[in-house]
Amino acid sequence: MTHLPWYRQPLLLSLMAGLIGFACNSFPIPLFANVQLVLGNTFYVLVAILLGPWYALLAAATSVTSLMLQWDSPHVYLLFCLEALALGFARQRRWPAFYAGVCFWLLLGMPLIYVYLLFFSDLPSEYIPFVVIKQSVNAMVYITLACLIVLVTPALKRLTGRQLPAKRSGFGEQLFYSFLLLLNLSLMLSTLVFNYYWVNKQQQILGKHLHETGKNIGLAVEHYLARHQSVIATAAELIKHSAPSPDELQRMLSRLHKLNPGFLTMLIANGEGNIVQASPVSGLKALKGGDKRINDRDYFQQAFFNERLFISPVFLGRGFGSDAIVAISSPLYLATGPQVIGVLEGSLNLNRFSELDNDFLEQTNQSMFIVDENMRLIYASKTLALPKLERLNYRQSGKHYSSLLPMLNLKALDNDSPEYVYSQYRLPNNWQIFVLDPYAPLLHEVERQFIFTFALLLLFLLLSLLVARVVGQRLTKPLELISEQLNKGMRLTEDKRLDGHNVPVEVTHLYSELKDSQRQLMAHQLDLEEKVIIRTLELEQANRKLKQLAQTDPLTGLANRRHAEASFTTLQGLCQRNHEAMAVVLMDLDFFKRINDEFGHLGGDETLKRVADLLKTKFKRDADLISRYGGEELLLLLPMCNPFKIEPYLNEIRQAIAELEIINPEDQRRISVTASIGALIANASYSPSLEVWLKKADANLYQAKSEGRNRVICTLSAQDLG
Repeated sequence: MTHLPWYRQPLLLSLMAGLIGFACNSFPIPLFANVQLVLGNTFYVLVAILLGPWYALLAAATSVTSLMLQWDSPHVYLLFCLEALALGFARQRRWPAFYAGVCFWLLLGMPLIYVYLLFFSDLPSEYIPFVVIKQSVNAMVYITLACLIVLVTPALKRLTGRQLPAKRSGFGEQLFYSFLLLLNLSLMLSTLVFNYYWVNKQQQILGKHLHETGKNIGLAVEHYLARHQSVIATAAELIKHSAPSPDELQRMLSRLHKLNPGFLTMLIANGEGNIVQASPVSGLKALKGGDKRINDRDYFQQAFFNERLFISPVFLGRGFGSDAIVAISSPLYLATGPQVIGVLEGSLNLNRFSELDNDFLEQTNQSMFIVDENMRLIYASKTLALPKLERLNYRQSGKHYSSLLPMLNLKALDNDSPEYVYSQYRLPNNWQIFVLDPYAPLLHEVERQFIFTFALLLLFLLLSLLVARVVGQRLTKPLELISEQLNKGMRLTEDKRLDGHNVPVEVTHLYSELKDSQRQLMAHQLDLEEKVIIRTLELEQANRKLKQLAQTDPLTGLANRRHAEASFTTLQGLCQRNHEAMAVVLMDLDFFKRINDEFGHLGGDETLKRVADLLKTKFKRDADLISRYGGEELLLLLPMCNPFKIEPYLNEIRQAIAELEIINPEDQRRISVTASIGALIANASYSPSLEVWLKKADANLYQAKSEGRNRVICTLSAQDLG
C-alpha cells in the first residue's frame, strides 16, 4: 500500500480546507441589507467532491464557525453540515455535485431555513422569504464555483491520493455539464453585480428624496416660526408707538389673532404677570383668578426681564387649554421710554404642522416627526402613533446591514432589523426633523427585483443549455456514426448523414482521411503479405544484431532504458510468483552539469564510466539489473532482495562514489562526484507498472536533492511486505 506524504493525508487536507473556508467566510461580500455573498463554503464542497461526506463534515464545521461568530445563529451548523453530508453521499452514489446541490436546496435546505427563521429568530416575517432566496442563490454560487474548480483542476484529485467513484459519461453529457456550470456561474454573478448596482442606485435616489423632503419641511418650519416671530415683534412695536387704550388694545389683539390663525391664543400681560387682554376673549372670561397669572412661565420671564424676543420649548397650555404649544413672546415698552410695562405672547398651533405632512408626504408612504432640543416630541405623523411631549425613544438599527441610508426603530427597540430609513434636518433653534420611509417596502422591492432577474437568469440558462445540448449532439453524432462503422468492421463508404452542412469540417476531414487510409491499407495488404516472408528472414538476422545494441548503453556498457523497462515486467513477475520483495532505485549524480562545464564532456563521460564500473562490482548477481536510465540518471532493479539491508548497502555505495578517484583524461585533474539516491522497497505485488514504482522512487530522489544531495532516501512499504 502506498503511504501518502503528510501534506496529502485526507484528514489534514480537510482541516486545511476548513481553515481556508473559515478565513474566507470571515470577510463576506456585502450586497444589500443583511444579504452577504459567502464564498468560504466553496472549500467544504470541494472536500465533499474529492474525499466524501465525513471529511466534508469536518471541513464544513470548521468553515461555518466563522459565520456562527458573525451571525450568532446556530442554524449555520445544522444547515451547512447537512449540505456537506448530502453532497458527499450524493457524490459517492455518482451524482454530479451541482445536481445534488440543487436537489438539496429545493427539497431540504430552503424549507429548513424558512422554518428556523420563522420559529427561532426575531427576524420579521416579511423579511424571511428574501433571506431564504438569498441563501439558496448564494449556495448555487459556491457549489458551482467548487464544481468548476474540480473540472478545470484535475491535479486536485491526484493530490488527495484517492478518487471517489465517478460515472463515465459521454462527450455530449460532459459538454452539457461544463456549459451548465460555466453559464450558471457567469449569469448568477452578473445578476448579483447588476442587482448590487441597481439597489445602490435606488438607495441613492431614495436618500436624495428623503434629504430634499426633510430640507423642504425644515425650511417650511423655519419660515412658519420666523413669520410668527415677526408678527409678535411687529405687533409689540406697533403697540409701543400707538399707545392704545385697553379697549383699543383688545380690539387690536383680536384683529391680529384673526389675521394670524397659526396662533391658538394670544395674550397681553402687565408687569405683574397678570393677563389683561387675550384672544379669544371668551378664554379670558373663563379664566379663574390663579390662571390669570403667568409670571411663572419662561416666556414671560425671558421677555419681561431679559427684554428679548423669545420662543419657548414645547409645553402644555394652562387656562386657555391643555394643548401642546410653543410660546412666542416679546416685551412691551412705554411709548415715552425704554421701560418694560408688559409682555405680548402668542401660542403657536403645532397641529398646523400636519399641513406640511399633507403637502410633502401625502403621495408617499413616508412620515415625519419633529423633536425639540430636549428630544421631546413636538409633532408626529398619525401613522407613527407617537405620544406628544414625551421624550422620544428610538434606536439606530441595522448594525449588520449593508445600506447607504441610516436606519432606526421606533417600536422594536431591542431588534436590529430596521423599521425605517430616514433623513434628519436640524433647525437653527436646535429642533430636529426626521423624515422616515418604511424599510419593509424597500426590501420587498429588492426582493421582487431579485426574483425577476433570477427568473430571467433561469430562462436564459435553460435556453443556453438547450443550445449547448444541440451543439453537443451536432459534434458527437457524426463521431458516433464513424465509431459504429469501424466497430462493425464495415467498409467506410459515402454516408449522407456525414455530409450535411451541420457536420463540423474537422469531422468531415477525419471521415475522408479514414476512408483514404482504409483504401490504402487494403491496397497494400496483398503487397505486404508477399514481402512479409522475405522480410521476416532479413529482420530476424538484423534483430539478432540489433538486440545487442538495443539493450546496451555504448558509453557505460550498462543496460539502456529500453532494456530496463522491458526487463522489469519479467523480474516483477518472477518475484511476485515467489512472494519475494524487490527494490527499484533511482540514482542521480549531483551537479553533473557543473562537471561537464568545468571538465568538458570527456570528464563527464569518464565520471559516468567510473561510476558504472563501481556499480558493476557492487551488484554481481545475475538477477540484478543496472541501467543508464537517462543522462546522469541510473536505474537499479534489485529482485529478491533483503528489504532491511538495501538502505545500508545503498549508503555504502553512495560513500564509495564520493571516494572515487576520477582523473580527467584531458588535463589529468581530479574529479569529485557525489550521488543522490531515491529507492522504493516493497513486495513485488505492489504494482505491475514500473511507472508506479518510479513515481515513488523519483519522489524520494527529489527529497534527497532537496535535503542537500549526497544522501539516500528509501521508502520501505511495510504493509506490502506483510
